[in-house]
Amino acid sequence: MDYNPYQPPEAPILASSPNGDAEEIRKAHIKHEASVKSVGTLYFLAGALCIAMAAASFLDSKPNRQVSVTLGVAAFFVVMAVVQFWIAYGLRNLKPSRRIPTAIMSGIGLLGFPLGTVINAYIMFLVLGKKGRMVLSDEYKQIIAQTPHIKYKTSIIVWVFLGLLVLVLLLGLGVAIFSKR
Repeated sequence: MDYNPYQPPEAPILASSPNGDAEEIRKAHIKHEASVKSVGTLYFLAGALCIAMAAASFLDSKPNRQVSVTLGVAAFFVVMAVVQFWIAYGLRNLKPSRRIPTAIMSGIGLLGFPLGTVINAYIMFLVLGKKGRMVLSDEYKQIIAQTPHIKYKTSIIVWVFLGLLVLVLLLGLGVAIFSKR
């Protein structure tokens, strides 16, 4: 009785590539990697906004306002911008040392109820979750080096949405500038 109808069929094992495991890990984490890098871009934008706020504090200074208050507000926004840029650069390059500072900044951002709470909770999930720990690890950097041919493809819908968002922001900026005249 050598024949067993319930035995799984046998197939020849194909030779796997030397990067087989690395490719599987990269494919399993590529979306999370793209999300973490997107958060880095978001932090770059937040840093630019902080620089704009620092400049605005100088432009909006009233004659009766103390210079120390204006300098203090501007200095606060400059420091925040530097921290945001530092975190952003690290997240875009998947540096493991940026996990905790990102979590701290996101923890502060949780106070921005309701939208800030949702966005920063998602950011905390991205960097502190299981996949986030993997993506922001030295081991994953080695996997990226072994699999440079694996790329994340952004959907056309995302690009259309971002284009429309930029258009709306530019229109709003134009209305704000030209409405004062």
